[in-house]
This record gives sequence, C-alpha cells and structure tokens, in this order.
Amino acid sequence: MNYNEKNFREYKFMAMRRSGHHSIMFWIMKQLKGSITYRNHINCRDDWLQNIKSFSLIPLNCAHYKQLLKLKIQFVDNGINYVYNLEDEFNSGFSFEHGKLYNIFILRNVFNHFAAYLYYQSGKNGYKHADRFFKVYKEMYNKAKYHKIDIILYDEWLNKKDYRKKISNRLDLDFNDSGFQIPATRSSFVKDLSIMQEDIKNKKMLHRWKLLEEDKEYIKILSFHKDCIDITLENFTIDNELMLFIQNNFN
Repeated sequence: MNYNEKNFREYKFMAMRRSGHHSIMFWIMKQLKGSITYRNHINCRDDWLQNIKSFSLIPLNCAHYKQLLKLKIQFVDNGINYVYNLEDEFNSGFSFEHGKLYNIFILRNVFNHFAAYLYYQSGKNGYKHADRFFKVYKEMYNKAKYHKIDIILYDEWLNKKDYRKKISNRLDLDFNDSGFQIPATRSSFVKDLSIMQEDIKNKKMLHRWKLLEEDKEYIKILSFHKDCIDITLENFTIDNELMLFIQNNFN
C-alpha cells in the first residue's frame, strides 16, 4: 500500500469510557504508514471545533503518554493520518476533510463493560450513575447502527486474531499485530502496567464480570436493562460460563 502527501486519512473513534477503545486505537496506529496527528478526548458539542484545535498533540499530562511513546510512532501536528478519540460522544459528521474518513465505533460486552465502569467509578459509588451508563451504551450503539458505522467488538478483537485481520482489511490496513497487547494505560483493576500487560496476555478482560457475579446490585441493575443484554447476545460470542450466568439470572 503506497502512501503519499495526497493520500491523507482520518480515523475517528467513538466509544464509551472503559470500552477498551484506547487499546484498539493504539493497535491501529501501529499499522498506519506515515506520520500521525492524534487528538485525544474530543468534545463534540457546540464548541467542538475550538476544542480540537486547542488540544495539544500529546499533552505531557496525558494518561496515555508513556504508552504512546512505546509505540515509536511519528506524531506531528500535520500528519498524513489523523486519529480522533471521542469518548461518550457520537458525531459521525465532522471531518477536517484531510482525506478518506473512517468512522469507527467500539462496543464492549455489557457484562464486562459495566463491571469495568463500576471499578473505575470507585466500586459501588458507580451504581449512582448506572442509568446514564446504560442510556449512553444503548444510544451510541443504535446511532452506530443507524449511520452504518463500522463497529469493532472489543472482546472479539481481544480474543481472535482472525477477527483482528478482518478489521485491518476493512480499514485498508496492512495487518500486523505489533501494537497488540500494549495496555493503553493503567486499568481500573490493576495499577501496575506490567501486571496489566499480563492481564491482556491472559485475556482477563474477557472475564471482568466474574468479579461481580455474586454482587446482587450488579445483577439487579443489569436486569433492568435487558435491551443492553440483548445487544451483547446479538453481537458477541458468549462462552459457556457467561451463558450459564445469564441463564441463571436474566431469564
């Protein structure tokens, strides 16, 4: 695949926090040829244009700064590739029109995603905002479907190399896995990045729900949002252990 100054690309990622999207973003960045301009945590409300322009390239206080350095990628202000990260926002319209635009939505299995969200929100304090979590989860998914956005399933991406190859093909990339298993930052569960790397290697993110499988509040709140459970069942491969948990608690 040949790149030149006229062959610009824009990759716009839309995802909820704790969806694993940074790991997927960094994996894709590692496959891009040429320099990259990266904008993190873009606000897409009325002032979105000002926000994008005001974001520094890689702010030194960015939580992902050290991990970005590990990728050994050429980051510049005006690159051949533009990568935008929109968290808890959905905007399939904006583009700086640098070149071909790839809209990407990251979806995570709701059982693992909600568990990660709760830990990020300091355990049971996260239950106070659970309704908003499920509202955003459903709305972003439905908008991605309506706008026919390319959906990447985090759990499938983590678990299946063939699935990762298909993603690379859809995004016109020459597949390589050199950016895989690089943790984006510390986890809600793990503060040490070296332990986090082991978690990725052992695919523990596929089983975050098990940490709360006996938590009555976790089960109760999920039971109020069976539409989000249906989204998971429709999109993800469910292993026997999780399926038994679903059958015992949500049927």
